Amino acid sequence: MSTLKLNDIGASGVYQVKMSLLLFNTTLVSSILLLGSVYILYTPEHRCYVQYNASIVNTRTTLMRNNENNSTKQSGPNAFIPTEVNKDGDVILSQCSRYSQSITGNASISSENRSTIYCDQGWEYTKPDYVQSATTEFNLVCKDAFHNPLATTLQMGGYMIGSLIGGKVSDIYGRRKAILVSMGINIFCPTLMAFTPHVVGLHIGLFLFGIATTMRAATANVLCKMCRL
Repeated sequence: MSTLKLNDIGASGVYQVKMSLLLFNTTLVSSILLLGSVYILYTPEHRCYVQYNASIVNTRTTLMRNNENNSTKQSGPNAFIPTEVNKDGDVILSQCSRYSQSITGNASISSENRSTIYCDQGWEYTKPDYVQSATTEFNLVCKDAFHNPLATTLQMGGYMIGSLIGGKVSDIYGRRKAILVSMGINIFCPTLMAFTPHVVGLHIGLFLFGIATTMRAATANVLCKMCRL
């Protein structure tokens, strides 16, 4: 294109400024969940949920060891949940197992003589009542803890796929359709994740959200460059 024709077309004007602002506003739809999986998959401290009578069993954890007879006097959660050493070397209540039989009051018994079972009654989380995440809702801990890194991997995989197909989709179907469809998916996915009754819905939502986000970004990037001509 000759310089004369470019001069006839003119430089960036009001239309280009409006287009750039509108494209910038589209990022508001996707920015909420761009790094939102960090908060969605928040995992607080947890232990097996057990029911016990607080008037009989002291709710404050007390653990006393007798070196002579190797017995353990337990009360509170220790009467139901064994202890373990975490990666920091601290002794904590087990997060994935509980005793198959409990002891209360002043009873003493060696912890080695008590068998443990997997948390069969759910989990109790150490968090404020108003804090809730996908981890606490779907109990994504212990043997189901793999769902947390899987969800993040699917979201990042969606970002990769969207960046690869975004330009091609906008060339075939048009940039306007590509942006509108991707924005619609960005709105639909958080709604799906908010009301899904199963963790699979969370995975699908994060994956589709990743695809739509980078597809919209690739299309908007082309439009912004065209506006600067």
